[in-house]
Amino acid sequence: MVQFRPGIDLVEVREMAEVFRGRAGLVAAVFSDRETNDCLQRREPWSHFAAHFPAKEAFLKALGLGFESAASTHFLREIELVCNAERPQMMVHGWLAGLSRKMGISGWSISVRESCGFAAASVVAVQERDRPTGAPRPVKARGNAVSFG
Repeated sequence: MVQFRPGIDLVEVREMAEVFRGRAGLVAAVFSDRETNDCLQRREPWSHFAAHFPAKEAFLKALGLGFESAASTHFLREIELVCNAERPQMMVHGWLAGLSRKMGISGWSISVRESCGFAAASVVAVQERDRPTGAPRPVKARGNAVSFG
């Protein structure tokens, strides 16, 4: 049986800029080096940082995890939004990748949008509930994204 686990989040771009601007340590604690480099190369970097942030929180909501526990343990860097010409992709690393596998998550679909001063993201996890615990399963993209690294 397949189950879909949704997560959604919305942030204000101006507020995100106020929180992160001039705080390189905080940026490094939340965003991967690849995300940071990608955002800083954009014409409006704070709009892009703002789009990455709700993607991370929507991901955590789809897993059923609390944001505070993830933020305090630096799990946010394990969730990476990779933007390319085609569509955004979610890359999951470290402990969160292992947890996703144990939960039977086989893929993600992600949508990210920035408009009118807000950034929103929706993540839907695809969970295969009928697979026995520990059974091998392929990890491949479904919908827009996924790579467990």
